[in-house]
Amino acid sequence: MAGENVAIVRPRMLLIAWIVFVVAVGLKVWRLSLVLRRTLTPAMGLEQFRHSLERRWASNRQVS
Repeated sequence: MAGENVAIVRPRMLLIAWIVFVVAVGLKVWRLSLVLRRTLTPAMGLEQFRHSLERRWASNRQVS
């Protein structure tokens, strides 16, 4: 009896783990796109956007 319950629980736990993973990735992508939408305005050129990203990456490296 106990072995049967373990076999049923494992697929559920695997499904829950995948759902948590998908939600986490979705939130990360949404957050990144939000930052890009705020940063990238139609008036901003590609070169200006690249420089702003490089400044942000440099500041993140200093903090880490």
